[in-house]
Formats: sequence, structure tokens, C-alpha cells
Amino acid sequence: MIFGVLILILSFFSFQNISNDQSIYYLEKMISVIDNIETLEYELVSEERIADKIFYTHSKVKLNVSPFKCYTYVIKPNNGVEILLNSSSDYALVNPNGFPFMNIRLDPLGKVLRKDQHNTLFDSGFKIIRDVTYSFIDVLKASPSHYLKDNYIASFSERTCYVLKIHNPDFFYESYTVKEKETIYDIALKYNLSSYHILVKNNLSFYTDISKGDKILLPNSYGQSFEIWIDTETFLPVVQKIFIEGKLFENYQFNNIIINQEFDDNEFSENYHEYNF
Repeated sequence: MIFGVLILILSFFSFQNISNDQSIYYLEKMISVIDNIETLEYELVSEERIADKIFYTHSKVKLNVSPFKCYTYVIKPNNGVEILLNSSSDYALVNPNGFPFMNIRLDPLGKVLRKDQHNTLFDSGFKIIRDVTYSFIDVLKASPSHYLKDNYIASFSERTCYVLKIHNPDFFYESYTVKEKETIYDIALKYNLSSYHILVKNNLSFYTDISKGDKILLPNSYGQSFEIWIDTETFLPVVQKIFIEGKLFENYQFNNIIINQEFDDNEFSENYHEYNF
């Protein structure tokens, strides 16, 4: 009887180790695939918590990673809005598909384009999930049972996915002293955090409303809990859910993904025949 129970216990831990190894494998493979993306086209459905309410958006995106070029067509909430941003320009070209009934140029980090948005145009694609995963993967490897809470196979948009649920039980906020010329966005990029989360946690009105020497609170990770759905064929993170203090913070769902296709020379130009600039 004791021998049988011992075998059962050993089998349980063996299964756990295999599961953890598989989870690490999928995360590392995901990072590698994202690192090798040169161009990307996708449809994004997102839910983001803004002022304790969930904002829903739906858009189509074309992205050239380097040099950075991005075209976005908004389906919801403002159907027909188009945004074009190239690294060669400091401003994004916007067709508002309404008043003021003309193309306008806006700062991609400014108040208009960041209104009711967690992220910026520069964060398009899988950049954030790649950087955040890379920042915690060594800790995860060192103590997988401390952070990995569940993993299983599920289906998303008729695609088989490996689902990982990761939780940071040591989530907390710590004081940070702002350095010269830093913005909230700069700090978030440096530490792989959400700039929007930092903004609301510190009751700031905008990302530039800090000065050298200010004390602000930073979380020790992007989120408290993560749910990542990795396509078992492409190894892309097609669903990304982030939770903070038990509430959904972000939910990004990627459909109709095409990677490394060759775009037309004019596809990131306002004169491209499919656009309405």
C-alpha cells in the first residue's frame, strides 16, 4: 500500500515536471518566433480597463518591424478611422473619417492618440508580450511551481493552443525616483511595465506629468496574473490576458495573422490605392 502511494506521488511530480518543461519550451519558442518577425498583418480585438470600465476596440493592422512602419484601420469604436505612422516622421497621419473632414497629423505619444488606450502605435504587434515574457522567464525557470498555476490545451478561432496561466504571488509596488527628462512611457519601457498602469496608480493626468526627483509607485511586474494562449503550430501568442488585483486589465485577441509577407512598396504610403487618406 505504502509502495503504491509512493509510486503515485512520484508519478504526480514527474507529470508536473514534464508540464513545466513544456510550458518553458512554448514560451522560449514564442520569443524566438516573435524575434524573427519582419512584417506582420493581423486583426485585433481588445478589451482594456480604463477608469474601471472595459473599453472594447477592433482594428486591422499592418506592421513593418524595422524600419518601423504601421498602418491601422479602426473597425470599432470609430469605423473607418485610418492611422499611418512611419519612423521617418515624428507624426502619425490620421484620416478621422469625420470631423474635421480632413487628414490631420498627430503626435503618436500625444493626448489625442493615447486617449482611452493602454498602449501606443509603437507597441503594435507582439512586442510587449515578447519583452514581458523575456523579463520573467529566467525567474520562471528557477521556480516554475511558484509561478505556473495551470497549463492545458484549448481551441481559439479553430486553432489549437497551449494555454499557460502564470501568477506572481509576490506582486507589490515600490517607490521609484524619477530621473531627469523621464516620462512614464520611458520608465515603462525600461522595466517592461504598463505605462497606463503606472499612470493611474499614481493619479497622474498624463504621461509627461512628472519631474526629476518625483517619487512614484511602480509595480514589480507588468501584471499580477497572465494568461497566454500560444498557437501550437505557429507558436504565436494569439490570446493575452492580464489581471491586476483580481480584475481583467487587458485582453488581446489576434486573428487572421500573416507573418513575413512582402508588402507592396507603397503599402505604408498615404497614396496607397486601398487607403482613404
